[in-house]
Amino acid sequence: MANPPQDSSAGSEPAHAISSRPETDSEKIAELRQIMDYRSLMMRNLAHDLRTPLTAILGFAEILVEFEALTDSQKSFCTRIQSCSRELQNMIQILSDLAQLDVEDPVIVRREFSLRSTLEEMCGTFSRAVEKNRLSLTCEVAPDLGLVNSDQGRLRQTLYNVLANAIARSPQEGRVTINATANGDGDLMITIGDEGDPPETASGVDMLDAYIAGASSSLQRIGLDISQGLAKLLGATIEVEQRSPRGLSVVLLLPRSLS
Repeated sequence: MANPPQDSSAGSEPAHAISSRPETDSEKIAELRQIMDYRSLMMRNLAHDLRTPLTAILGFAEILVEFEALTDSQKSFCTRIQSCSRELQNMIQILSDLAQLDVEDPVIVRREFSLRSTLEEMCGTFSRAVEKNRLSLTCEVAPDLGLVNSDQGRLRQTLYNVLANAIARSPQEGRVTINATANGDGDLMITIGDEGDPPETASGVDMLDAYIAGASSSLQRIGLDISQGLAKLLGATIEVEQRSPRGLSVVLLLPRSLS
């Protein structure tokens, strides 16, 4: 008797199942992308909704300080309100930057600005934290630096995150320093130094990675990761060096003009 014809598809998956796999993977990727876009949109909206009332608080506090006849203690309270509000502003900016990390072509806003004014304003936002931890914070900018052509907001956020970590790392009554100069190529070299303990580094681990991993809080680790990404957008590099006799220096090498 002749054997019945064998089913050539026996023992293998149906052809339609094989052909549907690429489509299924594409659908999953599209769904993940949609979730990421939704998350980014939520974070941008949240940052916007928080920033609006905070701007009003800062504005009213500034009006009180500048135009009202306040006592010394009242001025001190208003100054603290401004300082805390600026800290909140930068936390909100972290949310906004996180949302921008998923954007394929981030917008760079180039403009000329004074690095000295930017650094001095940034230092002012940390007056409360510096006073609370009994630290000294000094900012020295070379007089011949002139104007910088870059994205001021992204540079400010990059430096803010590093300075926040330097203050958090420093022991009480320690010194935190900011120094801005130009190197031989005309690029800007901004150094933020502290007197905290160096991070533990395993063999083969980059010092910058160890520095980020050793941040005192998850928020600061996120902030430092963002600073690393923002520095790349600005054409800058970040290096971490040990100081003598103790502490660390974070060096940002920034082009004077962003191409």
